[in-house]
Amino acid sequence: MAGDDQDVIYSPTMIEEFTLDFSKSVSLRESYMVLFPVNGDGDPSHHFSLELKNKLSEHLALNVLYLYDYDGSLPADIEPSQQSLNFMLGLSY
Repeated sequence: MAGDDQDVIYSPTMIEEFTLDFSKSVSLRESYMVLFPVNGDGDPSHHFSLELKNKLSEHLALNVLYLYDYDGSLPADIEPSQQSLNFMLGLSY
């Protein structure tokens, strides 16, 4: 519109993801995302996950999930990075 003084802001994002199926019961899924800062200041944010899915039997499954997050916009004293390892045992009936 004429007379509007609005800036367009772009936040570049890169995403990569793949899944490997080793068999009907075992698969590995990886995902990685980088978010670049809008104003160009600071470090980009990184998000990474790796999940191993294993169907042990018809009704029992074991999943292992690793997560890593780093937020470059946070100061170092606020713990900008976090990691977790999760084990999930599932039962379907």
